[in-house]
Amino acid sequence: RTGNGTYGSFHDVLDYIVAANTAEETGTIEMEETLDDFVTMYVAGNATTHTALGFVLCELVRNPDVMETLVAEVDNVWSEACISSSSSASEIGEALKNMPYLDLVIKETMEAVLRTLLRKLVRSKWRRLLTISSRCM
Repeated sequence: RTGNGTYGSFHDVLDYIVAANTAEETGTIEMEETLDDFVTMYVAGNATTHTALGFVLCELVRNPDVMETLVAEVDNVWSEACISSSSSASEIGEALKNMPYLDLVIKETMEAVLRTLLRKLVRSKWRRLLTISSRCM
């Protein structure tokens, strides 16, 4: 990006990583740190996406009526947008924006997972506090 003049025009993660690893005095880029930072962000993003997708798929298997409604929405939107294996990423992205039920399923699943994790965390903390306080008495 710095060589072809596109650096700074995307305002994405890569632009920010390059900016953070560019020496202010000389304008040179510390390539090893830049690569390390990019790989870290890439892996973290992939792991987060995989985890979220796993939770959504698990909930869809548990709720076949939700899965049926979601498949119908995807089929409908895909056919209306004429999505095929040769469709571009931007065409697919636009089609995804027209899937409110998919959006709802993802958000509801993530909220349910968060509630479950918070509930377990709170119970764990209370158990630990009760155990510590009972030892003090």
